[in-house]
Amino acid sequence: MIRAIVLDLDDTLYLERDYVRSGFIHVASYLEDRGLADSAEVFSFLWAGFEEGRRGDAFDSLLLRWPQIGRVENVEALVERYRQHSPNIELREPAAFADLMNLDLRVGLISDGWPTAQRAKLDALGVEDSFGSTVLTGDWGGRYAKPHQRAFTTIEQEFSLSSSELVYVADNPTKDFIAPNERGWLTWRIRMPGQLHHALEPTGNIASPRLELPSLQEVVAEYQAGS
Repeated sequence: MIRAIVLDLDDTLYLERDYVRSGFIHVASYLEDRGLADSAEVFSFLWAGFEEGRRGDAFDSLLLRWPQIGRVENVEALVERYRQHSPNIELREPAAFADLMNLDLRVGLISDGWPTAQRAKLDALGVEDSFGSTVLTGDWGGRYAKPHQRAFTTIEQEFSLSSSELVYVADNPTKDFIAPNERGWLTWRIRMPGQLHHALEPTGNIASPRLELPSLQEVVAEYQAGS
């Protein structure tokens, strides 16, 4: 019997591309305020790279394109400004989230990522106090990011539930489902257009979700059908 649903954050409750867009706008505005470059041009450059699949070196490319920025800023400073901005993001399915919170079960959250940024996202979405347990693996350092099992054992202990009573709902088949599958959780993938990993397929059975659903509302419906 399912007694708790544990959610991922990025590309599960909101679209991660919206966070990236928000961060790029923030950095571009900051650089214009410093008189270093036109914000519209900077944003267009960063966003075009993202749309082309650039990941991890956006600000390196930015400094190559605008050398004058590199004389007073560095990549680390821009990354920090990006991570610490107050994001302009919204729940993708606010009604479904409300329905989930009204179910007769525990709801938790496990998320990787820079913890300051993850908390800013939760605040922007207005869900920071919604969960019975919130585990941000970044608080422990990168070695404990998924697929490490620590976050999942923590939830089991905090909820005092066995693995068979828990469901993890997430989006990324490269890392999200390995640890909960190994521990005997149910694993449900939300797969919807606009996600960064929408087209990715699992590399093996241990990485495969046990169920694939198109929306959070379908997660609610699946629980109700089986309860």
